[in-house]
Amino acid sequence: MQLYLVKRSQKDYVDFDEYDSFVIRAQNELQVKNVLGKIKSSIHDGLEREYIDRMVISVLDKNGPAGVVCSSYNAG
Repeated sequence: MQLYLVKRSQKDYVDFDEYDSFVIRAQNELQVKNVLGKIKSSIHDGLEREYIDRMVISVLDKNGPAGVVCSSYNAG
């Protein structure tokens, strides 16, 4: 397992009711993308969700169980 930081690009405008980052524990980047897909599908209709596909994924470390460790959401 690895720990991944997933965040918005500095060029990507972050608005209210949008996530700007996550810390996710996963086996690999494909599993991170699967987790992000589940998060994207949980965003209510009418809210922006395509930014999830543009988020930047970086490896932080390799220890611990799978799952989201921390997320940041900008409520409106």
